[in-house]
Amino acid sequence: MGIALLSVSHKVANIKEIEPLLYKDIDKAFDDFSDVDGFLILQTCHRFEIYLDDEDPLSILKDYVRNRDIHKYELTEEDDAINHLMHLACGLDSIVLGEDQILGQVKNAYLLSMAKNRLTERLKRVFERAIKTGKRARKESKINEGPVSIGSVAVKLAENVLGNLDDKKILVIGAGETATLVAKSLIGSGSNIVFVANRTFKHAQMLAEEVNGIAVRFEEKEKYIVDSDLVITATSAPHIILDYNTIANLINKRKKPLLLIDIANPRDVDERIASLPNVRLYDIDSLQDVSETNLKKREGEIKKVEMIIKEEICRLDEEFKEMEINDIIAKIYLYAEEIRIKEMNTALKMINSNERSNEEIDKIIDDMTRAIKNKILAKFTEKMRDLARKGNLDSVKIFTEVIR
Repeated sequence: MGIALLSVSHKVANIKEIEPLLYKDIDKAFDDFSDVDGFLILQTCHRFEIYLDDEDPLSILKDYVRNRDIHKYELTEEDDAINHLMHLACGLDSIVLGEDQILGQVKNAYLLSMAKNRLTERLKRVFERAIKTGKRARKESKINEGPVSIGSVAVKLAENVLGNLDDKKILVIGAGETATLVAKSLIGSGSNIVFVANRTFKHAQMLAEEVNGIAVRFEEKEKYIVDSDLVITATSAPHIILDYNTIANLINKRKKPLLLIDIANPRDVDERIASLPNVRLYDIDSLQDVSETNLKKREGEIKKVEMIIKEEICRLDEEFKEMEINDIIAKIYLYAEEIRIKEMNTALKMINSNERSNEEIDKIIDDMTRAIKNKILAKFTEKMRDLARKGNLDSVKIFTEVIR
């Protein structure tokens, strides 16, 4: 058994290359790997990862890559896969260094595989340890201080482009976790004219109330785009919600430039819109520059988190060793129990076959216990002699410590 990882992230691919890999129906992913012992899939706005625990997981993932025609990816085994997951849970592998969202996404992926009974004991231990490590990193370091979400970095990008957002009219499309982070970051930046549009109007109302904004109906969003300085989209829609023709028609009604920031995956905004006059369009890939600045500010905290990861990997390694020895011990006990039952049944047949004197019964019991002892120890003494012949006498001497 071994753990392997297929990762397609912002480190090796852009959003256009990641987008087609994401499963719209997550059950399909579990069906695709139904024959694998342990399976977990992690999908985020800029990441597609599959973790396997099986006899030959790397070969399975290589076949998967070939069948889906994936060209940009990373394949890693056991130690490197676990190390990657630890860094990921701590926010060290995200576009935004130290982001908090990823820890929740890792936990949700773990809970989903648990609910579907698709985690081996080893894969379960790995993810539980990674989640614990992510929590420690945020508690014992300052890795998540400052703008640490895609939403907050999107707002920072808007400030870099537009300057002060105080007097800007802003439309947020979406009302989920990422859109909420966007809206809250906008309030923190000083913006006071925020409109929220969502397909479920009630959700738009709830978010608008939370950030002192104004809820608008999804079908009326174009009317508000006409007058907005900034539009940030963060929906979970599986298709484009702002197409080229719609925005092209709206541009003729506007008197000022339009800034569009699309942080959804799959994307919400037709990429051709970037070619329209007086329109600036940014997507998740555009957040890299802002994140580089973020990285430089937190280089000191990275070392602290690396030490935490190192400690937790050592603890995980101890868990694995304990699991391995527990399996061996269980087999020894099972082996001894099989001998005990067999010899006991033999003795009982002899005792019950006809009337026996106490002396005869004592001899049968003595023979039975002697047989149990000899049969249990036979294989172990044979192995000890073999180890001694090969010069591994120290390994043999360890057994003597048990009987002192």
